[in-house]
Amino acid sequence: MGKLGPGVSVLATLLSIGLPGCNQPADPASLVETLEGTYTGDFVGISTTTLLSVELTLEIRQAGSELWGSYTLAGTLSNRTRPSDVRDEGSFTGGILTGRDPELYFTLVGACSGARALYAGTFDSDDKLIIIRGPVDIRNDACGIVASYQATILLHRPQDESQPSSRASR
Repeated sequence: MGKLGPGVSVLATLLSIGLPGCNQPADPASLVETLEGTYTGDFVGISTTTLLSVELTLEIRQAGSELWGSYTLAGTLSNRTRPSDVRDEGSFTGGILTGRDPELYFTLVGACSGARALYAGTFDSDDKLIIIRGPVDIRNDACGIVASYQATILLHRPQDESQPSSRASR
């Protein structure tokens, strides 16, 4: 076996203290927030003759900055005479940018002839909220739009009953 020279101890020292960039934490601005899970949020829309009250639920899957999953929109549309149940289900695709409070976007594809709705917003890194803006279109059985609202929806992860609340008690 050959004799090890003095260069080996220098290399060992460099490896033990770490080369620049090795074992260093990633730059927070380059990280992608993890959103995977279920999020829900309520929306109330009011026009001159109708009131819309719905809950949007997103089941989010994620691979890096790519988002996809399913959604459900369920609630009530009321005019002056009677309320009607509304429900829409479908899929979505989207993405999230890197860094704190990143921008994100979704394209929802509904059950009604592939109707699409584009949503854009942000993810609140501290409170773990998704804040999105976009249209809420209510369609009849023939897929015609009977009511349309521009919405801002705050989506949150439902609180696990077994976990203590993150809010302070008074």
